[in-house]
Amino acid sequence: MEDRIFRSVKDQQFREADADGYIGMKAYLEYFQDAASGYMHVYDWDNIAVHEKYGVGWLLLKYHMVMHSRTLYDSPLDIDCWIEKNRHPAAVIFNLEIKEKGRLLAEGRLESCLMDMEKLRIVRPSVIGFDRELALDRKVEGAEFDRISDDTEGAEFVYEHVVRYSDLDNNNHVNNLNYMPMMQNAFDAEFYEKQTLKEMEIHYKKQCMYGEKLKIYKKQEDDAYRVLVVKEDGSTAVCALMRFGSK
Repeated sequence: MEDRIFRSVKDQQFREADADGYIGMKAYLEYFQDAASGYMHVYDWDNIAVHEKYGVGWLLLKYHMVMHSRTLYDSPLDIDCWIEKNRHPAAVIFNLEIKEKGRLLAEGRLESCLMDMEKLRIVRPSVIGFDRELALDRKVEGAEFDRISDDTEGAEFVYEHVVRYSDLDNNNHVNNLNYMPMMQNAFDAEFYEKQTLKEMEIHYKKQCMYGEKLKIYKKQEDDAYRVLVVKEDGSTAVCALMRFGSK
């Protein structure tokens, strides 16, 4: 930890690459989760520690990642992660920058909170001794959080996904990043031959549990696609805006 910034170096792995061999949005989101978890681990506030000590768990509410460039395996990536000052009493917002030899590849923001796992209610970070003085008066520009409609009207049903064991995390619901491939799969291989995912904002509305049948919808809106993960009762669990650019 240096100047309240968690710095790490990442050697890319083949398993993290997209089907065409490039490291892109999916991997960058995984690096974001790793960096935020690494930051919290330094202070013994990671998800395993807070669950065991305080009976609470971190919930990730929103991601917004902007990708400037994909990469291969030429050199390690430098990742900076820090907490942004904010006025919400329960929210903790992380910022991230990913660089390769000084070149900015991606940047983003992540909003999280703590939930009492027994009472199923949001609690303030002070219950784990979280120090708000760690937050910096600095945030990534261009990755602000916006409103995303969770309405399926006019959206195209694409396919159904049944939640399995490998989708779950230690909170016993679908891990936030396991929705990413569900949303990627709203588009076929032919689409990805010409398009690359450049920007993604994800909002998590409801938790999904083992055995649930989830319906994936998509709808094109202006320069983006709105993709929805919908529960069996018709309520939206996750909604996202995905912006693509030509390769």
